[in-house]
Amino acid sequence: MIYGIVHKEKDRKVSKESLFALVPERLSGTPTNTFSKGNVAFGVNEIGVPTIDESLGLSFSGDKKIVVAASGNIFAAEAGSPVESSDAKSSKNDTARTILHAYENWGENCFKGLNGQFSAAVWDGRHDRFLLARDHLGFEPLFYYWDGETLIFSSFLKPLIHHDGIN
Repeated sequence: MIYGIVHKEKDRKVSKESLFALVPERLSGTPTNTFSKGNVAFGVNEIGVPTIDESLGLSFSGDKKIVVAASGNIFAAEAGSPVESSDAKSSKNDTARTILHAYENWGENCFKGLNGQFSAAVWDGRHDRFLLARDHLGFEPLFYYWDGETLIFSSFLKPLIHHDGIN
């Protein structure tokens, strides 16, 4: 599962308590990877459903300025897509890394050629940009709340609707 909080106001920091409130109680204590920088914080939690790559989907670019959290699997990439000839075909690669490489090459168009069941959060510190996406058919759940100031998202609906940041 992926989850996170992004505040529009750059000076408003995301607290750890607020971020971890998005992890369902039944998953507390399971392996988690998180990223937090000022007004942006998100993470990935292992939910017990194995992915093909068996990774805990958080990947960083070489300069650590782009971060991708992903849940699910990418099965293939269409011919001519950003990752058709590289990472999507590698059994050693994970979903987050595949999306990271696609984003580095194609920017926000990176999801167009990916075939799979996934949800992903991308923070691009180079361009101060945040993207939230899921597979084309919506197999991987992704719920969000946006009030014009704060984006709160999660792969699970229940922790989202019970979050203190949502009225």
